[in-house]
Amino acid sequence: MAALRWTLLLVFAGAMTVALLLQRESAANLRDEMGLLRDDQRELVRLRAEHVRLLAAQPPAAELTRLQTDRAALQRLRTELEKMTEHAEAASRRLAQPMDAAAPATAQAALTLSVALAGDGAVSLEGNPVDWAGIKQRLSRLAHGATFDVRVSAPVGVHSNQLQTVADAFKAMAQELDLRMTFLLEPGQAVP
Repeated sequence: MAALRWTLLLVFAGAMTVALLLQRESAANLRDEMGLLRDDQRELVRLRAEHVRLLAAQPPAAELTRLQTDRAALQRLRTELEKMTEHAEAASRRLAQPMDAAAPATAQAALTLSVALAGDGAVSLEGNPVDWAGIKQRLSRLAHGATFDVRVSAPVGVHSNQLQTVADAFKAMAQELDLRMTFLLEPGQAVP
């Protein structure tokens, strides 16, 4: 019987040891899991703070609407600028061609006028401000049907409308005085 008691005590002690070891392992696992949960909690707090910061940094709806409107306007302006550039290039090519197709290509010009356009729209003839009446008087001395050249230099900032205005003025004088005219842009000039 004493052997039975000792056996029972040994079995009981073994069971208790196993239970203690299992409890200790479970406690270690729980501690590890709690550490992970604490890390997750810290990450969650950090993410919430980041979310609040981003919400505060987000522009108001009115600002977003304004930016979207500005972007649409910018796109329209780009398209308009491309069309105007194409138009200006076409006008420049037209202006570089003789105004009167009937004039012979080899005709010697009776008079050559050098015109410069400034970026502010000012027009000068051979370095002096334009006197349209004086130009008309010079042209009226030419024989009817004579050809005169107008050579135009314009900086990059000059708009094609300014060139067209000058060309139209000379064309009107040529028609009124029954003259032929060649309107040429000087090489190396660009028209926006």
